[in-house]
Amino acid sequence: MATSFQNQCIWQPFKCTGNQADMSNSTIDPPQRYSQNRQPTHHIKIDTNGNLPLMWRPADVSPSANGLNCKGMFSMHGALLRTGKSDEFIAVGETGQPVYKAALQLIAALTRKSPSLVNFLALPKSNEQGSVIDWYSPIQGDVVPWSSATEAERDVARTQLNHFKTAIAEMSASLVQAGSKGGQSDQIIFGKLLGLVPHAPADSYVYLVEATRTNAEGAVERYSQPILTFWGFVQNEGDRHRDPLYFLTPRAATPA
Repeated sequence: MATSFQNQCIWQPFKCTGNQADMSNSTIDPPQRYSQNRQPTHHIKIDTNGNLPLMWRPADVSPSANGLNCKGMFSMHGALLRTGKSDEFIAVGETGQPVYKAALQLIAALTRKSPSLVNFLALPKSNEQGSVIDWYSPIQGDVVPWSSATEAERDVARTQLNHFKTAIAEMSASLVQAGSKGGQSDQIIFGKLLGLVPHAPADSYVYLVEATRTNAEGAVERYSQPILTFWGFVQNEGDRHRDPLYFLTPRAATPA
């Protein structure tokens, strides 16, 4: 059964200035803490029209328990999918910036530009030392580990994840190209970080969450959402250069 993740929002609050959501200024009235944590994070300033990252910088802030942005999109909850130590894997990144340390900004960017892609990514929440990360489902529902899914369910999930991977690659390339033309190095780095998001250690870090939604006709339907945990991490050095999610491709049967 899914556990409640209410009031455990991982999002950084920010105030709206004109048409921009300014996360570089953590001044919130009234100031609030989320849970009992006060942890270092990175900030990013996002253009809410085009969702292009303009800059980020390290800061120590107190995120809001409600986690509402200008349009109230930062309130998320779901089941705890996995817990693990970050040093058990190799973190992928760009110019010394690991993907997992920019996770909140990457999710925020995807939420603005293509909200459906966010549901493929578990929401990370680190302990105060940053050594242990809890990964929560972005949606509510019953959790099915990859090993417990039927082959038919896996086939559907593989197709969904391949579409996700392709969409991320296209978005990454677009950001890098735009940043190169405009001479915006921060945007180039952010685009490259985004392209590394689909990396995960192994298929055992993939989960299916059985949820419900309302379709275009207004009827409630069930669906299965594949979700990656420990995204932005790989098992070994060689996996850095392999195609993300390579392990989901079924292996050919060995001839007798």
